[in-house]
Amino acid sequence: MLNGLLARFEAHGPAIADAADDLVAGLPVSLRDQHAAAIRDAHQRTLDLGRLRGFGPERTVQPGPRLAALVLAAAIRCLAGHHCPHTTGTPTRPLTLWHAARVATCDGCFARFRGPMLASDRRIAGGSDRQCDLCLDHQPPGASFWPHVVHVGPSTLALDVCADCHEIAGEARQAVAS
Repeated sequence: MLNGLLARFEAHGPAIADAADDLVAGLPVSLRDQHAAAIRDAHQRTLDLGRLRGFGPERTVQPGPRLAALVLAAAIRCLAGHHCPHTTGTPTRPLTLWHAARVATCDGCFARFRGPMLASDRRIAGGSDRQCDLCLDHQPPGASFWPHVVHVGPSTLALDVCADCHEIAGEARQAVAS
């Protein structure tokens, strides 16, 4: 199933990106400027959150087609969960997406989602959350997860991934480095 999704995204990914660019290009100048500022702020937030999670900018990647398909699906899951009203339309402020809690929020609304964030932390600490945030495969007890932070437009996506998805992200890092 995952390979089928990846193949479809690789075939249609450029068209999706072009449609998003056309949407932003059609906005009034003031909204385009705010959207561009949100993207810059989200990029800095991605670097800052990466440092907080214990890794430097070399662990921040630009997703290739395989990783982009998984990241897009993860972002949609966050937006379908708990979200603030500022996540609708064209985001004009940076958003943070916390996948484990299925929360998408701006800074101003972050405190509203304390409950889902704490519940997520309890599941992770108790070992009951053994699901990869990208591929959604359940991992056996004792399996390792790796923290990742991905910059996607005006959003920063924080997630924990299994060994297979970590390897896909590693392939993206190697492609950026070369």
